[in-house]
Amino acid sequence: MYSLNELQMMVGLQHLTSLRRLVIDRCPKLLSLLDNDVEVGLRGGVGEGVLVLPSCIEYMELSYCDSLKKRPQSLCNLHCLKDAMIEGAVGLTCLPKGLDKLTSLQTMTISKCPNLVSLAERKLPIGLQSFSIEDCHNLESLPEELDKLTSLQIMRISKCPNLVSLAEMKLPIELQSLSIKECLALESFPDMGLPTTLVNLFIEKCGKLNSLPQGLHKLRNLEALYIMECSFLMDCKHLEPLCSLGLQNLTSLKSVTIVGCPDLVSILKGLLPTNLEYFYITDCPILESLHDGLSDLNSLNHLSIINCPILAQRYQQKKGDEWSKIAQIPDVQIDGRRQYFNEVNDVGEENDIDEENDKM
Repeated sequence: MYSLNELQMMVGLQHLTSLRRLVIDRCPKLLSLLDNDVEVGLRGGVGEGVLVLPSCIEYMELSYCDSLKKRPQSLCNLHCLKDAMIEGAVGLTCLPKGLDKLTSLQTMTISKCPNLVSLAERKLPIGLQSFSIEDCHNLESLPEELDKLTSLQIMRISKCPNLVSLAEMKLPIELQSLSIKECLALESFPDMGLPTTLVNLFIEKCGKLNSLPQGLHKLRNLEALYIMECSFLMDCKHLEPLCSLGLQNLTSLKSVTIVGCPDLVSILKGLLPTNLEYFYITDCPILESLHDGLSDLNSLNHLSIINCPILAQRYQQKKGDEWSKIAQIPDVQIDGRRQYFNEVNDVGEENDIDEENDKM
């Protein structure tokens, strides 16, 4: 259903017993998912209403239904629902109780709900595998008892500027990917640290975040670390805050991305694990050297340097210690240009290519 501007109530969908996928998009006057007749009874204070959706639905998307405010508990009777998305619900202030009864739900996304303030009193389904909450500007708290979601593997939190702290939150013990982006007020990570099962950690544009989580050295399964424009690295000259975290001991760590360190001059030796395979460095305007930081990385296969003008200029000379340290790397890209090396005379050639760096 798309752009039904006058639709206020939905009637009869419960009879579509073969319906598996339902998308309701841009129906600005839709008030409720309750049957119209029962809704009239509701005004007199009778019952909770009857859901007009067939229980066989597996995918449901509600987008930009600005007037939709009612959250009937019977919505939680969609026991076949596997994937749910709520986007642009201006009238949504909280989620319905009983979400934990949706035992088949695997993926849940909540996006662009400006009046959603708290999820603290809501429990999510035990079988949930992926949970994303994005662009909810007034959100202050996340769901309780996340640590009991033993199937949750992917968690994304993005553009929630009023979310200040995760200190008291316990993360799922089987979490594999955690992405926190543009949470401008966020100051701290959970006191309990991160689950040791974590494979990917993405932290982007969290201006007040004063440190990485404790116990990072215990993440023996971590393969990718991405840090972009976070305050604890903004003023450092050598990535000093990372030195005490034990990154060099994470033998599973294959990819590190550092973006937006305006005062960074060089990278200290021994900071990164010797078996690192991919290193990306971007937007470091006074970065002069990678010499020490890369000197003992014997497995590095890909180096990407973007918008680091001093460093790029030094490499263009194709000589000296700086040059010799990257000449052995199979794939080097500087500002999107791949550098080709002649193994005999160590002369480099350049070729334009598209930068390939998949980011969450």
